[in-house]
Amino acid sequence: MLNKNIATPLYQQIVDYVREKIRSGEYQPGQLLPSEAGFCEKFGVSRITVRNAIQILVDEGLVTKHHGKGSFVTDQADHKTHEMFRTFEDQCEQSNIPVYTHIVTSKIMPPTQQLARDLQLAKEEQVIYIERLSYAASVPSKLEKVYFPANRYHFLLNRNLENIPLRQAVLEGTAFDASDIWVKNYILYVTLAGEQEAKLLNMRAGDPMFEVRSFLFLQDGQPLCYARHLLPGSICHFSLSKQENRVHLDLNS
Repeated sequence: MLNKNIATPLYQQIVDYVREKIRSGEYQPGQLLPSEAGFCEKFGVSRITVRNAIQILVDEGLVTKHHGKGSFVTDQADHKTHEMFRTFEDQCEQSNIPVYTHIVTSKIMPPTQQLARDLQLAKEEQVIYIERLSYAASVPSKLEKVYFPANRYHFLLNRNLENIPLRQAVLEGTAFDASDIWVKNYILYVTLAGEQEAKLLNMRAGDPMFEVRSFLFLQDGQPLCYARHLLPGSICHFSLSKQENRVHLDLNS
């Protein structure tokens, strides 16, 4: 069932197999997947290969792991959690704070090995890197660094991306519907500003800031982009709960 004579890694072939079973409906939402041992026997591969495949499916939001029970196809109720994070833009809109977004750079570049794996890039495929600085009420408040597969979203280099959501630019340049795109895997970090980031965000190098990392996927599991959002700790804080996670701005700090 797996082809060991092609360049596609065995773990990726397992990912593709499970993804297709989910897409076709053979694996239903909430269904328990075969165990690691079951996949090992089915495909004739090692346990680490199976674990790598399952982790990718978990990162894509297609599979959920429950300790002591196994791996399950993510059900629709779980998909709703991907929209529970209220963003910087949400907060500004809700508070009637005007936002302006400026392009810092937009270019094609080679990906790191990890980024190539995360975006499921073909060999030698490059990424489009877009860096934008957002101002809330004229205060530099967010620096975003976004990576797209270059062969699928090359049109973004020819778009005016000032002051419009990147999601909107993608929808306008493709046949996707808004419901085709969903966010997976928000991860919140506390980090320190580097010299370039500090200059753009009107901070001092070494000042604390938040970093929110996220992946956007299509409903079929295909990665859309990887994003890093950097926010100054002096004007931002987060509230986290079971109902909703959101970023708050204090522009008077």
